[in-house]
Amino acid sequence: MNLGSSYVQIMGRLARRRSQANAILLDSANATLTPWELRFLAESLLSNLWLDWNTFVKRVIVGSCNGSVTRSGAYLPPRATPDNSEARVCYEMKQYASGSSATPGRIYSGVVEP
Repeated sequence: MNLGSSYVQIMGRLARRRSQANAILLDSANATLTPWELRFLAESLLSNLWLDWNTFVKRVIVGSCNGSVTRSGAYLPPRATPDNSEARVCYEMKQYASGSSATPGRIYSGVVEP
């Protein structure tokens, strides 16, 4: 996996979110939005930013575990474990975040926010 492509993708997403935020602020300043619409759009924007960021961080973590090339061209070797799948890496992240140790062979199939 090339971490540079993940970086380019998140920068594009953040640029689009910035444009959306500017449009929301402009519409609010021009009084074209009701308070309810402003709150809905602002909360939606914040939720989308959070999802975009979490997707990027998960890609970086899982990509780093599987071996990757950084934006500057440095090679990161894969982690020396038998299972570097996204399900396994997410399971380990969840376990370590809760202060527990990871059990060999277990995986996590849910959504994990790094």
